[in-house]
Amino acid sequence: MAASALEEQQQQHDYDERRVVERIVEEVKQLGAGDEGFSCCVYTKDKDTPRPNVVVSLSRRGVSAEVGKATRGHPSTTSSASTPDAATSNNDDLPIVFTLVAHSDTVPVGDHTRWTHPPFGGQVDETRQVLYGRGACDNKGGIAVALYTLKRLQASLPQDFRGKVILAVVADEESGANSPVGLRHLMDLGVVRPFTTTSSSPPSCCGGSIYCYPGRTVTIGHRGVLRLRINIQGSSLHTGSTDWALKRRGANALTALCEIITRIETYPWSRACHPSFPNLPLTVTPTLFQGGVGESIVPQA
Repeated sequence: MAASALEEQQQQHDYDERRVVERIVEEVKQLGAGDEGFSCCVYTKDKDTPRPNVVVSLSRRGVSAEVGKATRGHPSTTSSASTPDAATSNNDDLPIVFTLVAHSDTVPVGDHTRWTHPPFGGQVDETRQVLYGRGACDNKGGIAVALYTLKRLQASLPQDFRGKVILAVVADEESGANSPVGLRHLMDLGVVRPFTTTSSSPPSCCGGSIYCYPGRTVTIGHRGVLRLRINIQGSSLHTGSTDWALKRRGANALTALCEIITRIETYPWSRACHPSFPNLPLTVTPTLFQGGVGESIVPQA
């Protein structure tokens, strides 16, 4: 499944998330979307945006939903049940007792020629049993494992189970997981929401979530992240002027920012590690740098 999604992206020369979501929907159909309590719905913030999210839902409700699409949170699912519950065929009213979260986007590939394997080729080394490709681990492998986990759970849910387990595959996570088109959009719609215990909740219900990164270690917690934007204000003038040559006027915003970045990287930050994250101390990394308006102008910002 993961290799196929990567191959489709390469073939289409279209690296947005639509190819991946289409592949997930196809796999859900093969796994039996339409079976009792197993459904899938695609949510897109705007009909013209190429960045869809897909939510796969598993429950014991006696309503079966076909694969559907949603724009601005209005799913057009088709139910095979001719009951009053058909309008809620994706079981929106059931409490979410557990959430699996994955993402369909990747970070940019940079210079394709520097890759030893095509970044979206989905090439498999049968000898080493390794899949090569951008996003193969982060996060296509996790998507595949999570989807088949839901399918395995379908046979083991108790008959009186009155909640649902979902897999939310979201777009635009690599930008910082706060994009309005990805998980934030699903939360605003209420498609992904916290689990709330009520007096009628079964004793077996327990809320929680897992971010589906592949690996052999289950880590409880999150390292956390803080992103800062630093704006520098300089004083602009022509680089060939006498005032600039004699340093009587002008201030270069870029050199000031370089000094700040150097001090950040050389500062003696704590190297302590949390037991849940061995060998992963605090890291401080400048990543984006922008400034200046022309070759002959002292950068003001």
